[in-house]
Amino acid sequence: MLVARIAEESDCESVYLWRNHPSTRAHFFNKDPISFSEHKRWFEKVISQNHTLLYIVEDPKGDPLGVVRFDVEINCAEVHIYLVPDKRGRGYGVRVLDAAIEQLMLKLPIYTLLSKVKPENVASVKVFNKAGFVEVEVEAGLYIKKL
Repeated sequence: MLVARIAEESDCESVYLWRNHPSTRAHFFNKDPISFSEHKRWFEKVISQNHTLLYIVEDPKGDPLGVVRFDVEINCAEVHIYLVPDKRGRGYGVRVLDAAIEQLMLKLPIYTLLSKVKPENVASVKVFNKAGFVEVEVEAGLYIKKL
């Protein structure tokens, strides 16, 4: 069973390294690497906001598998996910996403999740489809899941 926990200040450097890894950036809409100082400002802001939840999802041994961020607006949340680079291709994507959604639902009354996925990001498209999201705008890569 995977564990999704709220990110802490001590996660800042690891999240930075995973986020800036070339294989992670390749699937971002903004592929540019960011400086650690820029990341640190962003990270500190995100973990202090009530409308953003940043989860680190770990295996039962406590090894990190992925990062899931929910940007919440009323009863809707936009989902952002990426796996730790050396955990990709092992079938963790759906389980990481599901673990984070489960924790989100315990905290907030969310009825709709949405995510924007680049159509060429085949792995993410598969993850969102398997997790019950429905593609609503093919060109924009918009996926929605009603809870």
